[in-house]
Amino acid sequence: MTSENLIKNLKTLYDKYGMCEEVYEIERIILDLKDPKLCYNFVMIIPKADKEKHAKIILESKDCLYNLLYAKNMPEADIKAHGKVIIDSKDNEWNSYFAQAVDGADVQAHGKVIIESKNLKDNYDFALNIDRCDKVSHLNVVIDSKDGYYNFLAVKNIKGADIKAHQQAVIESGNNEWITTFATEIRGADIDLLMNAVIESNDLKAIYNFAKNVKGANIKALAQIVVDSKDPYYNYLFAKDFRSRSLFKQHAHVIIQTGDPAKNTIFAKNVGGANIQAHAQVVLNSKDPQWNYIFTTNFKDCDILAHGKVIAESNDIYFNYLFAKDIENADIKLHEQVIKNKKSPKWCYHFAKDINGADIKELGQIVIDSKSLKWNYLFARDIEGADVLAHGQVIYESENFVWNEKFAKDIEKSDLELHNKIKSEKSYYDEIEGLKYDTYIDEPSKQ
Repeated sequence: MTSENLIKNLKTLYDKYGMCEEVYEIERIILDLKDPKLCYNFVMIIPKADKEKHAKIILESKDCLYNLLYAKNMPEADIKAHGKVIIDSKDNEWNSYFAQAVDGADVQAHGKVIIESKNLKDNYDFALNIDRCDKVSHLNVVIDSKDGYYNFLAVKNIKGADIKAHQQAVIESGNNEWITTFATEIRGADIDLLMNAVIESNDLKAIYNFAKNVKGANIKALAQIVVDSKDPYYNYLFAKDFRSRSLFKQHAHVIIQTGDPAKNTIFAKNVGGANIQAHAQVVLNSKDPQWNYIFTTNFKDCDILAHGKVIAESNDIYFNYLFAKDIENADIKLHEQVIKNKKSPKWCYHFAKDINGADIKELGQIVIDSKSLKWNYLFARDIEGADVLAHGQVIYESENFVWNEKFAKDIEKSDLELHNKIKSEKSYYDEIEGLKYDTYIDEPSKQ
């Protein structure tokens, strides 16, 4: 018979016949088995059980669960004896349970086990949850650990915790995240002391986070560390995010000194009050066509001609095209000359197609001279003012049946008689498949 069935049958028997001989026999069997669970269950359902004998078995078993249950639920229990079983186990969890659950438990004795273990979480939890404990001793374990997290929690959640002692432990932890959190959330924290600890770490991210999150932080002192570091990113953030402008010029100077057109463009764009001309000069000096183009797209009052000159001198065909297309008041002829010099039929086509004022005749002549069937066809088809007959002549001289037929079919003003002279010796359908591929173009890209 299982122990569960034994107890169930025992309860039925006791309810029907009381403390009969059969119940006594079952008790003798349970005592002989020396099972703490059976002993505990027996005394809980049989009021006239020999509690002394059952308690002795539970004590001798050293079983933490049934010693705790017996001490908690049996009025006649020897709390001290059962508590000693728990204490001798040196198990933090059971000592904590016993101290919380059992009225009359020796909280100091159970707490001593926790203290001697030096376990931070268990000492913090014991001090937090058990009013009669020696909080000072438990919190001293936390202080001695120099752990930023538990020292912060101790002050935040435990009444009477020594703010100064825990604060010093957080500082000595060297963990800037918890130093900043302590300064942010703990009323009575010494902001200057905590700030100095962050400054001494020379961690720019921590310095920025302290300035950003801690009310009462000395922004100027923190900003000076950032200026001295000459780090462009955190100088940018300080200039952008804080109302204090005492070191604004110094932050901007750090960015200017980098000579980086990207950093200067971002600073000028996102930081209110930035000296646009000073940052523009860095971009101009860089001779970088991409950032000169980006700068002019973001600042309408900048020196368009100066930035355009840099782009023209770069001979970068893509950014010359973009600058002429996108920037109002750009010197179209200057950028067009770069396109012409490159002799690229593709870019001559795009420049002529997309930019008002382009020299259609000269750009078209470059396309004609290239002998490219694709770009001569597209130029004649898409560009108003194109010399259709001249482009058609290139197609005709190629003796390519498909291109000639397509030119004659698609382009108004083409010389139909001229193009119809061409006869193909190749498969018409093979040529058509090739033409589909050759004539497909995307929007202009840098490649």
